[in-house]
Amino acid sequence: MQNIFSMVRGDTQSFELEITENNESVTVDSIYFTVKNDTHTDEVLFQKKLNDGITLTNDVYNITIDSSDTDSLDYGRYAYDIEIIKNSIKKTIAVGVLDIKEEVTFVNNEA
Repeated sequence: MQNIFSMVRGDTQSFELEITENNESVTVDSIYFTVKNDTHTDEVLFQKKLNDGITLTNDVYNITIDSSDTDSLDYGRYAYDIEIIKNSIKKTIAVGVLDIKEEVTFVNNEA
């Protein structure tokens, strides 16, 4: 089953992620939230990484998608995944669809 994360184009959206192992919170060396048109392309539309869009507070990672990340995207569905690296071991912990919904108030309406 694929995870579907929906948001309105041009909005700022955050979500939290706790990584656990044996029911204990763990921290990782690196974490990446990557968005592409689909899984068959090398072109990254935007990516968040630790200390650059992803913060860690009290063992919880907060991933923030800025309004500028989606402002120029077409409405529709995009592929994303979340990859972690701990002790040189890479693991994809989530794969899904980022569903960009239609907006009503555009940037030029915010004057």
